Amino acid sequence: MTFTRFCTLSAAGIAVLALAFFATAGWQLSIYDRAQRDSVYAQVRAHQDQLQAWRSSDLRLRAKLLAENAAFSAYVADAIASSGLPGASVDTASINDLLSERREQLELDWLGVLDVSGTWIAGTRPWSSVDAAIANNPLYVSAHASSEIVHRVQYDAGRWFLAAIAPLIRAGVTEAYLLAAIELDQAFIDALSAGAPARLVLAMRSGESESSGIFPADSSFESNLAPVLRTDALPAGNGRVLLADGREAQVSPLFGDEGGPVLVAVIDPPAGSRQALVRPLIGLAAIVLAVLALALWVLWRRVFARIAIACDLLERTAQGDYRLRAPNWYGGFNGRFAFAFEAISARLRPPPPDR
Repeated sequence: MTFTRFCTLSAAGIAVLALAFFATAGWQLSIYDRAQRDSVYAQVRAHQDQLQAWRSSDLRLRAKLLAENAAFSAYVADAIASSGLPGASVDTASINDLLSERREQLELDWLGVLDVSGTWIAGTRPWSSVDAAIANNPLYVSAHASSEIVHRVQYDAGRWFLAAIAPLIRAGVTEAYLLAAIELDQAFIDALSAGAPARLVLAMRSGESESSGIFPADSSFESNLAPVLRTDALPAGNGRVLLADGREAQVSPLFGDEGGPVLVAVIDPPAGSRQALVRPLIGLAAIVLAVLALALWVLWRRVFARIAIACDLLERTAQGDYRLRAPNWYGGFNGRFAFAFEAISARLRPPPPDR
């Protein structure tokens, strides 16, 4: 084997090893990235489940305490009933005063009363829509059909809030409905993320509203998310989707309302996090390849170069050149070859001419 051929084969072997190393490293990095994403998504899901359970149960408890207060229910029911008399109307001013006091006590953002037809009576109203639209709201329809307290995430005029409607029952008859609501603001988003390296937004499915309602608002992010918000593109429950820019996102229904508003989580990896892993790998690969190249050079000098010399000596001896002398090799296989070659050459070498 010539030195050029040896170098060519060695370079090809090193290139194959380098490609295998970087392919394996890339595969391991992809596994690491996937594990990191899964961990962040699991963290977000765990915080979402805990926070949603606490917020919904807390809101339902506050609404239930007030709705089941006999004095409050009787006062509202009598006020509404008195409006049915000729020339009478609901005393909304006194109900507003009572609701304002209870809203402060219960630490609610909105508190109001609707009659059994879904018409707004008094209190603070989170909706900007007219009374007829409130009566058709799925939250009110569900409460009216079940005669039980229900809650649902609501979006209206750029605001997100969690609302609960509880029936005001007197003598087994539903006289009115109590609405209690709390706003889902930036503090809610921060509590959901809990330090996780992910961007979280609330969004409406395209089939539910003309607006995507993305909160916090981000026009660049909305352009990537809007195509995914189509009802047929989103899973009914928890799932992963690809945004328009190719990034992966996790979508989860808000407060268990499958098919309704969703929480979208997109991981924003820290800048340079991947480079921090790649650079040491490149350095390690460079060191390994340098050591391998040095080892191949030593292998050539100590083994293949001497094999080439031995083959050359044997070929020239076979051609009748008996004046060749063995190289000065000592010890090991090289020494044994030198000693044997010298002995054979001495036998075949013609004696020196007589002087």
